[in-house]
Amino acid sequence: MKNHESMQQLEELFHEALELKPQERGAFMARIRESDPELGNAVPSLIAAHEQSDVLLDSPASEVAGEF
Repeated sequence: MKNHESMQQLEELFHEALELKPQERGAFMARIRESDPELGNAVPSLIAAHEQSDVLLDSPASEVAGEF
C-alpha cells in the first residue's frame, strides 16, 4: 500500500469482508478489484492470514509444532 489513506481503506475493507459470510466474499472482492486491483488482491490475503492465525490459535501446540 502506498500511503496512510490506502492502509486505512484496506483495513476498513478487511473488516467489512470479515463481517460477510464466506460465500458472499467473492462478489465483494470482485467489486473491490474492479475499482482498485491492488486493494482487491490485498484483502483476500489478509483474510487468509487472519483465518490461518485463528486455526493456529485454536489448535493444540503439539499439532501446530508438527506442521513446522
